[in-house]
Amino acid sequence: MATVRDIVEIFRSLAAPQADELQLFRKHLGLLNAGQRAFWRVLTSRKQFNNWFVVFSQSTTPAGTDYFAPLANGTREYNLPPNFHHLRAIECLTSGYEYLRFTRGNLETHDFREGRALGSGSPFGGEALYDIIGVNPGRFVLAQHPPVALDARLMYCRVATAFTALGDALTDFPGEAPELIAQWCATKFLLGADFSKWQGFERQWQNDIDQFVFAESRDDTGPSLVEGFLE
Repeated sequence: MATVRDIVEIFRSLAAPQADELQLFRKHLGLLNAGQRAFWRVLTSRKQFNNWFVVFSQSTTPAGTDYFAPLANGTREYNLPPNFHHLRAIECLTSGYEYLRFTRGNLETHDFREGRALGSGSPFGGEALYDIIGVNPGRFVLAQHPPVALDARLMYCRVATAFTALGDALTDFPGEAPELIAQWCATKFLLGADFSKWQGFERQWQNDIDQFVFAESRDDTGPSLVEGFLE
């Protein structure tokens, strides 16, 4: 698996061939993390069906960055996992409630406000209406109370973990990540505040990501159909 050292080696060859690897890493750690975030943003905002950085929450280790507490029948607000970025799906693991449907609502709608006005004696049935509020990472808000304690598992896109050492693994990044992140960092380093040239590079850089990362499907085992198209 590639590590941050691979990025630094390419960065050095492009922008600072005489620099010491470790000194380059320490001096430009902020730039390296900015490059990582730029690459992560492209991966997670374009062609989301490739599921880059999608992970499962867990409800047994509160100290974990992927922890999402079990739903309690007296609680309607829950902290999202510390590394949460955006939600892809929810499933209920509690026996007897496997087919519970979670539906994204809106705090401002009549249905949501009506649900919030009901007490704990009127829990949701087969559908749980929810919304997400706040940032970093935000909170999961139910319109009504759960009927019983439920173990809900989130499938969500996580934020990229900041680099702290040369040996940090590029977990969840595709194999082309070191070259593309290093290109971004080296160009930012060399161009500085020249935004006119930077804009041209960034357009080409995103095209390179399309070519190297998105050109091939990650799963071509079956037909790709729009849901409901043939119904």
